[in-house]
Amino acid sequence: KGIDAVVVGADRVTANGDTANKIGTYQLAIVAKYHNIPFYTAVPTTSIDLKLANGKQIHIEERPADELTKIFGQNIAPNGINVWNPAFDVTPASLITGIITELGIASATTNDPIIDLTTFLKSKGISEDKLVGAITPTYVPDNYQRLDENKISDYIIKIPKLVDILGIDLLTFTNNLIIKEVGDGNLNYVYIITNPSNNKQLVIKQALPWVRCVGESWPLTLDRAYYEYNALVEERKHAINYVPEVYHFDKINSLIAMQFIPPPNIILRYILINGVKVNTFAKDIGIFLSNTLFHTSNIYL
Repeated sequence: KGIDAVVVGADRVTANGDTANKIGTYQLAIVAKYHNIPFYTAVPTTSIDLKLANGKQIHIEERPADELTKIFGQNIAPNGINVWNPAFDVTPASLITGIITELGIASATTNDPIIDLTTFLKSKGISEDKLVGAITPTYVPDNYQRLDENKISDYIIKIPKLVDILGIDLLTFTNNLIIKEVGDGNLNYVYIITNPSNNKQLVIKQALPWVRCVGESWPLTLDRAYYEYNALVEERKHAINYVPEVYHFDKINSLIAMQFIPPPNIILRYILINGVKVNTFAKDIGIFLSNTLFHTSNIYL
């Protein structure tokens, strides 16, 4: 009641007007359609990928099953239950009234349930070649290797410092490391590595040359891992109690190996989402920010 229109964002838009966005967008579009409320998607033209004909070609990453089956590590569903937990959903153009861009609003111009973005962009003076020509990642080293659970052990035993951190005896090593992928974001893979013989742990984080939850159609520079590594090293100098130690950085593979911080520590976002009050939050974030911002400022330098 009293709603004139629904406007959402999108992370990717295909040539026919289908859009990919956070889970829940598709449901909103259906509800708006049922109640005859205009439904718009607002995006910059840089989010339009004319190499993708429709939403079926968008790769949707699945998030960990335990996001739905556990709360703070406690099961809330039967063990082994099947879970489908996609990171994004796709809203078809047939449910979208128009796509709002900095060049104007694109809407369906035919009886077909599509929004012809190629024609729209050309009518605004932007050529299709210009839009899709920058799809290739800026730089991917020839020997970049995407590591997964089957490759990480072989990688670790080649790095003496990581072998030492995990307390691995190479003479008796049987490739029995416990490797758990825990990445909850849209960009990187994050693994917790545990040596079951002594329970020593570390974390490996690897950047991909594209957005993880979308796929190769949305490239990203690998340099972001290099800047994150430098930031962590510098921040730890000034706030050692608030930043994990970095053990190893591999620029070719955009990989950071760092200290595992065990429970009861938990990702701050999880705490905020669940409405948990953290009595020391103001103090902790204040110390971290004051130490890192001051010691990296021109005033100090």
